This record gives sequence, C-alpha cells and structure tokens, in this order.
Amino acid sequence: MQVSSLIALLQDFEALVETVGGSSRADDVREFRGLLDGQKGTVAQLVGKLAKGRAASQIGAVSAPVRNLQNMFARLHALLVSASAKKAADDLASVIRVLDGCNSPNLQQFVEEAKSWLANPSKKKSSPSKESKKGTSSADDLRTELVRNYASTLSQRSEDNSAFDLTVSELQANKKVRAQEMREIAKLYLGYEIAKTKGRTDVLKAIVERQALSARQDARGRTLDRLKSW
Repeated sequence: MQVSSLIALLQDFEALVETVGGSSRADDVREFRGLLDGQKGTVAQLVGKLAKGRAASQIGAVSAPVRNLQNMFARLHALLVSASAKKAADDLASVIRVLDGCNSPNLQQFVEEAKSWLANPSKKKSSPSKESKKGTSSADDLRTELVRNYASTLSQRSEDNSAFDLTVSELQANKKVRAQEMREIAKLYLGYEIAKTKGRTDVLKAIVERQALSARQDARGRTLDRLKSW
C-alpha cells in the first residue's frame, strides 16, 4: 500500500473515531497523520526507514499516548481484516509494530522525533572487529527489550480481544521470537515458567488460553455487579 493510500485510510478512520470516540481520540489520529505528510513510496518502505533511523537508545517502555494510538490502530486493523483487506491490514500491522518501544510523553513529540529518524538515516554499522567486542551484550539487550515489550503489550491489551489477537498474530509471525523468547514472554505474562520441552506453538496457546479465561472471569464479574445493583 502506498503512503498516500494510508493517509486516505486514516482520514476516513479519523472521521469515524470522532463520531464514536470523541474529538481527542480523533486528534491523536490527526497528529500521527502529520508524520505521513510529504512522504512518498510504500508503507513498508516508510516503516523500514523509521526502524533504521531510530537509535537503540530511543527504545523503551511504550508511553500511554503511543499505546492508546496503537490500540486505536488495532481496532482499525480488525475492521480491515473483517473486510478481507489483507494488504492494508498487513501494512497497518507493521505501523503498529514500529510504534513498540516509543516512549514519547505525547504524540506531538513522537511525530517530531519520528521525522528526525526519517531525515537522519542510521549510521553504518561498526566494523566486524568492533562489533565482536560488544555484539553479545547488544544482542542480549535487544532480546530482553523484545521480551519485555511483548509481555507488556499482552498485559495492556488483555481486556481488548481484537488488540490482543493482533499481538498474538505478530508474535506468531515474528521469527526473532524463538521458543526461548516465547517462554520468557509467557513467564512475564502468566507469572510462572513454561517447561523447556514446550515449543513456540504450545507456549503461545497457553498465553491465549490465559487471556480467554481472564476475559470470561471479567465478564462474569461485571454480570454479578449488575445483579447486585438490582
């Protein structure tokens, strides 16, 4: 999908959000759309530039404003999936993923920072000799951050089925999440360790079953609260 098509899609979504969610949420979509102004090419190319331009030091826990934007985009993703708009849904999913680790205190600052990522591509990688000295620790840091981000995202989206399902789909497709990382994510989300004999599929199934159980318990609790008020 071209960036221009994403802009048009977000404009329509913005109008829908303003109708059902209020002007403040629509303003968030509008703020993000400002990042796309003047950008050419495909969404995949844009996401690639953003990922390369962002330094590792700029990756942290996702801030509340960015998380709220991700959740709104997750709802739009669900609409696209239901409409069988697979390409648009896949491109939007990549946009949601690139927002992971963005800890800007507000969307205006995020957009300004993201524009600088696009304007200043990342520097070339260090020579192999230099990389060998710090490669292991850097890889461990990135793996730890990957695990923490996914565990945090699962926890924050556990009450939103469509957003949670999107995260599960991303986990399943992300080749960087091996069985070991999947078990570590599950440990943080579930609160207990999964047997090392379990593969990616079994671990992911345990995560999904926990969320489904929690959702049923929450629904039962809300029903009891309503009954008590009668």
